[in-house]
Amino acid sequence: MSYYDLPKKYKGLFTLFCWGLGITGIMIFQTPLMIISAICIMIVGIASDFVVKKVYEYVMDDGSVVLKEKRIKGIVYWMHMLGTYFGVGFNQASLWIEHGRWYLVVLFVVMSLGLLIWGKFRRLGWIELAAITTTFIAAIWIYI
Repeated sequence: MSYYDLPKKYKGLFTLFCWGLGITGIMIFQTPLMIISAICIMIVGIASDFVVKKVYEYVMDDGSVVLKEKRIKGIVYWMHMLGTYFGVGFNQASLWIEHGRWYLVVLFVVMSLGLLIWGKFRRLGWIELAAITTTFIAAIWIYI
């Protein structure tokens, strides 16, 4: 499932989901690295629609017109990607450094490698889901 698979009327839910994760993470963990991680995840929610497609028209030598589509990586793309990488990275650093839960980081790495090894799970969203899972486990073990 991807953001781009959602019907247009539900695309705003992704932003609410990211902001809900971020605000909840700040309220539960209240540590510097986790706050930075939460802010990065909220940036991912803001920059959710990052694929920009441009259609170019090419005139061939025989006079025929060919339309080609090209993806452009703009500022929203880089905000989304950097927010994702830093959000996941600071999240795992916080679990290890600030909370001493190194085994959850090892679990995250094992889950991520497992998802990357199997070909059908090569999307970054699955790794984000692994990070959310380990953070959820940490919240349960640390604060509940």
